[in-house]
Amino acid sequence: VVTSGAEQSTLPASFRYLFVPKGNEPGRWMNMPALPVALGDVAAAEHDGVLFAFGEGSPATLAYDVYAGTWSTSRAQRPLPGGRHAIEVIGGALYLFGGTGVAEGAVQIYDITMDTWSLGTPMPWPGSSVSSALIDGEVHVAGGVVGSMTVDDCAVYDPVADGWTAQAPMPAPRNQASCATDGHRLWIFGGCGPGSGDGGELADGFADVQVYDPITDAWERSGDVGSTLVPMPFGRSGVGRAVFDRGRFHLFGGQTVTGPGANAAGVYDRADVYDPETDTWSTEAGLPTARQGLAGVLFESRIFVLGGGLVAGAGGSTTAEVFTRQ
Repeated sequence: VVTSGAEQSTLPASFRYLFVPKGNEPGRWMNMPALPVALGDVAAAEHDGVLFAFGEGSPATLAYDVYAGTWSTSRAQRPLPGGRHAIEVIGGALYLFGGTGVAEGAVQIYDITMDTWSLGTPMPWPGSSVSSALIDGEVHVAGGVVGSMTVDDCAVYDPVADGWTAQAPMPAPRNQASCATDGHRLWIFGGCGPGSGDGGELADGFADVQVYDPITDAWERSGDVGSTLVPMPFGRSGVGRAVFDRGRFHLFGGQTVTGPGANAAGVYDRADVYDPETDTWSTEAGLPTARQGLAGVLFESRIFVLGGGLVAGAGGSTTAEVFTRQ
């Protein structure tokens, strides 16, 4: 019997299916317009209903108006093109940290309103494939490739002073890792490093989880003595930035050489979800298109997954898909 105001209706055959615990409804994927140019090793972020994407394969600043459902390539190009940038949104500006080629160790700042680029104080090390997180107005940056090796450097960037301060080094150096913040700590998932892909080349990724606490200037790593962190279900690199939504981290895709679960091209369609409160992993509806080097961006409870290579180790695509749990 359904009651609405003063009216009642009887449904002769009905059922209600509840997920236990609540909030565990499965997600689904939707289509969206493809990128206007193919991008690999993508960095992307959202500001005021517009998604911005940068990556290997084009110097363009791609902008997607979510409400209009259209892409634009008319904005100013970044001065130091490359791939594997880390990206953060601070106020009305986008900050790109490091990257491949001429972008190694650079800080590139895009004023969204003025449509202009400038350069900030470079990172303390000339890195690419670094991990980053904006916490309390400052950007914490860690790891990445310098030359032919992965480093454990960690530093915090003050955008007001345009300056850097060194922090405690990573327990295990990593490049091409997935990273995000829960608002308090920097979380780094998987990636490559010494022993497997130390120079940023294609290799089997690690499954460890590393967490940095800015308050204590200390790290915790899964597998270390005293740590309760549970590692990723499958070690891999090229997962792209993790997306923190509704208290959980979402990780999409990735690549490997010999790891299990990938397709014949060495890339994953996996969607793994990590709950830091319960320290547990679960799986979601997999990517419609398996790929690596992609970027995930959250906007209004939807996760936009942009670009990335369809084969392990190289390449880009115009693929763009949207994940939702609504």
